[in-house]
Order: sequence, then structure tokens, then C-alpha cells
Amino acid sequence: MPKDDVEWPAPGTVLAERWRLCDEVIGRGAFSTVVSAMDSTNGDAVAVKLEPMSCTSGSLEREFIILKGLQTSKYAARVIEIFHDEAHGFRGIVMERLGPSYRKPPENGYSADDLLHFADNAFRALNDLHSIGFVHRDVKPGNFCRGCPNRHSPDALFLVDFGLSFPIDPGNLQTGMFVGTKTYASVRAHEGLPVRPVDDFWSLLFTLVDIQSGGLPWTVSSTMQEILQSKLEWMSDPNALSEDQHGYLAHVHRHLRSCGDKVDLQFVLDIIGSELGCSSLPVAVTEHALGNNAQPTSGASRPTTPPGSPPPLGRRYRQRIQIASI
Repeated sequence: MPKDDVEWPAPGTVLAERWRLCDEVIGRGAFSTVVSAMDSTNGDAVAVKLEPMSCTSGSLEREFIILKGLQTSKYAARVIEIFHDEAHGFRGIVMERLGPSYRKPPENGYSADDLLHFADNAFRALNDLHSIGFVHRDVKPGNFCRGCPNRHSPDALFLVDFGLSFPIDPGNLQTGMFVGTKTYASVRAHEGLPVRPVDDFWSLLFTLVDIQSGGLPWTVSSTMQEILQSKLEWMSDPNALSEDQHGYLAHVHRHLRSCGDKVDLQFVLDIIGSELGCSSLPVAVTEHALGNNAQPTSGASRPTTPPGSPPPLGRRYRQRIQIASI
């Protein structure tokens, strides 16, 4: 059901007997809307992602599961609850309010350090998602948010919108359909293949180049086939990014071209850290972030998993889907 056919609740509506909707619409998706709201019990400002009860995709419940799994990550919004308001015909996820997204730059633009901090945080945020067994599948500027000045640090970054996220290596659950946003989607997404962690990192590189340069070579392309062909040429060209013009992004591009599924995330973070003039904090890279049957490359660490530990969240979610479909 297209969102244009949905009669969204008006400002002032109280959902789940607690959340009073405000005027501001923070964002819109294909079947959901994120609005500002107030907690009627204490006056706190929150964000609510709403979906009609008639929507049966299960994406909102999946997003809540992912957010709950990321509550120890500093790159995920704090989630308060999920509700089902049958009286109004909507379900929703209540989260803390964040700042604006990176879809539109600030009036004064971004400084070089701003973009470096963004890159460092964004790579780490995706690694946190991969570590619980999920890929994002829609990495783009609009799905990264800054923090609120009165609650978060100046360089805080949050990865948002897990509506298209899915367990890593879903096997026969893959539909073969294109998933994502055409400007930033990976080649595998264009080809309808299962998206891997490395594909999220390619989409992040597209995002970083777009923010830094103000566009991508395929932005002017009109058809999906033209966009795919332009991406293939750009990804295979060792000189697509120059160190003089793009700095560290040229090194990231070369690494992604040569690494296959095995992204050396510590290597990437060290490149960014050297540009910032500081040592990069170590990052733990799990087997899920590396891809199936992959081993961590030099500089990457893997946390040990105690015997008897439960499987990662993404795998448990995938098993639940498979059982439900039998």
C-alpha cells in the first residue's frame, strides 16, 4: 500500500496512550513515516517511526529487533519501546531524538576534519551492525544522523533506518529483486544478489565521495543499466580517485577493489586515523563482518566466542523466519 494512500494520524494525536504527535515530520519511507512526538508522562521529546497496521512486511518488528541488538553501540539511537495501537491502526517504534541527517550539508559546509570523523564513525557503525549478523542494504547520507547538541558530543554519528536490513547470507530467502537506493547501492544489489558486509562498505565509499565531491559519476545516468555500467567502470578503474583530490578515499577505493569479501577494517581505520593525525582505536571484526569462510587480514582482530554462546542475532532471526515459513 503506497504511503500516499495512508491517512497518517494528525498532530496532537496520542498513540498507545502515551506518545503525543507533534507537527514535525522527520522523514518518510515507502511504507513508514518518522515524526517528532512528546512523552506525555514527562514531556521528553522523542521520535516515532510509524507504520500502518495493514502493512504486513514485518520490517518494523525487524528494525526493533536490530535496534535492541545495537543498544550497546554508541552509533545506534536509544530505543524506548515498540507499540501496536489498534484503535488508531498504527504500530510504531519510539526512539530518542537525533539531530539532522547528512543528506543536506550545513550552511557552512563540512570541514575536512568533519568528514574524517564522519568516515571513521560510519565504518565503525556498520561494523557494529555486521557484528550482530545483519547488513544494512541502504547505506546513504540520509541514513546517518548527527547528534543533538544538548545530549551528544559534537562529532556523534548515528546509523539509522534498518527497514531494509536483513541477516547476512540469507541463502534462499533472497528474492533477486533490487534493494536499496540506486545512487548508492552496490553492484551486487543491482544484480539482485545477496548483499554482503563489503557491499555496505562500497555504499559507504559512494556516500563519502558524494559528500566530499558533491556528486558521483553516475548521478546524471538515467537508467538502472547505465548506473550499473558506470559503477562497474568506476570500481574497476585504479585511478578513479586521485590522492591529490580525494586523499584517503583513494586508498579506501584501492583496498575495496583488491580485498574481495575480506575487508581489513583496521587498515581502513588506520588510514583515516593518520589523516586525522591520531592513532586509530582498535576495532573488533567478527566473522560476519568478514564474510563467509573468510579470515581476518593483517591488523584486524576477532573476538573469541565462548563455547555454548548463542548464535548472532541475525542468524537467530533468519532461523525464526525459516521456521515460520515451513
